[in-house]
Amino acid sequence: MLVLPSGEPAGDAEVLRVLLALRAVLGDGSDGPPVLAAVRDDRYRAPARLAAGPRGTVLETDTVTARLIAQCVGRPGLSLVLRDLLDFAGDEFHLADGSAFHGGTFGTVLLGHATSCVVGLFTPDGRTLLNPPADTVVAPGTLLIVLTRDDGTTRPEDCRPLVDRAAIVTDPPPPDGAAHLLLLGWNRRAPLVVDQLRRTVRPGSVLHVVTDRAVPGPAREPETAAARLTVRFQSADLSRPETLLGLDLAPYDGMVVLGPDPGDGPDRPDDRTLVTLLAVRLLEDRTGREMRVVTELVDDRNRPLAPLNPGSDVIVSGELTGLLMAQIAQNRHLAAVFDELFSADGSTICLRPAAHYVRPGGEASFATVVAAARDRGECAIGYRRHDRRATLPDLGVRLNPHKGERRAWDAEDQVVVVASEPGGPADSSGRATEELQVERADTRPHPQ
Repeated sequence: MLVLPSGEPAGDAEVLRVLLALRAVLGDGSDGPPVLAAVRDDRYRAPARLAAGPRGTVLETDTVTARLIAQCVGRPGLSLVLRDLLDFAGDEFHLADGSAFHGGTFGTVLLGHATSCVVGLFTPDGRTLLNPPADTVVAPGTLLIVLTRDDGTTRPEDCRPLVDRAAIVTDPPPPDGAAHLLLLGWNRRAPLVVDQLRRTVRPGSVLHVVTDRAVPGPAREPETAAARLTVRFQSADLSRPETLLGLDLAPYDGMVVLGPDPGDGPDRPDDRTLVTLLAVRLLEDRTGREMRVVTELVDDRNRPLAPLNPGSDVIVSGELTGLLMAQIAQNRHLAAVFDELFSADGSTICLRPAAHYVRPGGEASFATVVAAARDRGECAIGYRRHDRRATLPDLGVRLNPHKGERRAWDAEDQVVVVASEPGGPADSSGRATEELQVERADTRPHPQ
């Protein structure tokens, strides 16, 4: 059962009333259909969880959207990967039988399937271990968390002979430096975006916020957050072309563009966003410098109209969270997987240079890339071709390729991995989720 908020200001309160009504009808036990609900305001999160009971999963949509925006800032192309993972048109996450690997290690499992990518383990006691250490033992009764085409397509096959060790790069990659970011616009999700950036950027980073609205700053930032990110606010009329065209983009490594909330002014929210993006594109043409832009749109029909370069990302409010809800509705035991992937802590989806894994210009199998990622404590699940990053329909993204697929790897290609960001190690102890909560029923999930 799905319970969604309306577009009205009292939408979250309506969700709470519906959940209470369902509880009154179905009772407080774990019997009955699973319930998946969404709220926008975090003040309703805890009450909604209580009202949903042990059958319920509650998703806080504004926080998820803010997480996605913040994650895309440092990972160009991430939104394309996430849409591909969630839209049911390609490969998806499933739980698969792991009995063939019981007693073995997770590192062995990573090269144990030709047509599926393993990203974690679901333990007999209900814990989700995403991207655990390679020496983690697969206990009896453990299920595999896999990226695969359809139910039943995960078949064990030893792919270790496909690995070419001579093609693997063993030198450590250079560390990322501090970022200088620009945020144009403000809405109700903007404070959440800033908070997520504080938790994910490298220490010493700076965020310059330009907005035509009054923005209350925090009374006192935690010392660790202040050391990571310095936030500076500037008031300017973003509706004026001279304001936008007068921006100096040279100091910035990336940019976030947010539109106003629905109902703030006579224009539709995307109208202001599209005008801002057009001004940014004009500045790019003038300077010859391509900016990494992450923008939020309300209407997916405006996505093709957005004047963005191939290195930019578009987050459509409600689209990815809607797809996420559909995935969890299909298998609620994957809620903990998505929660960690979209969180600021633990393991997340990253796009990293292929030159960090295999030698540029040389030919190597995808199994070789998986082995190289495993050596770095990561799970490789696909790649993005640089020469096709502007080519529809996939824009160069290829998820879950056959382990035997061989190709020449360009230095500008990217590998899609599930990895722990430096400074935010994954917690493999099965921690409780924060914005997504699954109260598991008494029965174990069956492999899909």
